[in-house]
Amino acid sequence: MGYSQQAHIDNVVASIRARVEAPRRGEKLPKDAVEAIDIVHHGLVFSRHQRGMELWRKALWQRQVDPEAELSLRAMLEYLLAAVARGDLQEVSNICDCLHEIMPPQEATAPAAASV
Repeated sequence: MGYSQQAHIDNVVASIRARVEAPRRGEKLPKDAVEAIDIVHHGLVFSRHQRGMELWRKALWQRQVDPEAELSLRAMLEYLLAAVARGDLQEVSNICDCLHEIMPPQEATAPAAASV
């Protein structure tokens, strides 16, 4: 089966969304939710979204990934996949090192997958 960049991005975004929207117990956020909310933040910073703080708070307090935040995530992921394709793995760490929590680092370097 051939590599599909769009399918990969869809899977990563779905994983982030699932972690943000997962039910929470108590006041303390689970590690998965913290990492996903951090990735949403990095996407919003990457895109310099004017409503970034509002959209980040929506993810944090309302457990929702707004469609505008998703567009920012997708833009960031497309950029990072291009960085990986050209061999610039450091760029991934510079922009959003916490993506390694969603996608393990060994997958990022696999030539067939070209993951983030």
